[in-house]
Amino acid sequence: MIPQLPTDNLYKFATLGGIVLLVFCVWSLRDNSVQMDRGMTSYNQVANELDALLDDLDNDQAKLGVEIARVNDLITEAKKPENVNNASKAQTAIEAYQELAAANEVAHKKRFEARRAKANADTQSSDLKMLLERISRELDQIFWLWVTGAAITASGISSWYFKHQRYQDALLRVQLDNARRLAFTSSLTTPAEPQNEG
Repeated sequence: MIPQLPTDNLYKFATLGGIVLLVFCVWSLRDNSVQMDRGMTSYNQVANELDALLDDLDNDQAKLGVEIARVNDLITEAKKPENVNNASKAQTAIEAYQELAAANEVAHKKRFEARRAKANADTQSSDLKMLLERISRELDQIFWLWVTGAAITASGISSWYFKHQRYQDALLRVQLDNARRLAFTSSLTTPAEPQNEG
């Protein structure tokens, strides 16, 4: 953590503000990406569920078609004049009809589940569409915030350097040169210590 915010001059403060805007833009992009991934995952899950139900319904419908043809054949066979008194043919036709009615009931329940899954998929699709529209609007805003943050940062850094820091650097160079000259001249003017001869 920064021990003290650099608010000693406006240029550093503007630079820091621009950097904060840039970080916020990166965070917003990441957050939007996560929300979009969640929405797509949810929609794909519902769509896969609906596809599985529709495939199951298609299979059941094909089986029902075969079963209906079989029952019609049995009923036609039972209605023939030579089979009018044959109870076993009529009983077989009745049992086939009951199986067909049970299969139709199962298919009816699956159609209801498919309609519910389609309604859920439509809701998810609508939610995903609204999410994508919101993200699209936010991306436009994030783009302009990014441009603004980059401009503020660049302006702050350049203003800080060209209007403030380079003069401080020049002043420090002069002070350093003066200190070196003073140290050099003081070393020349200092009398040498006498040496003991002994």
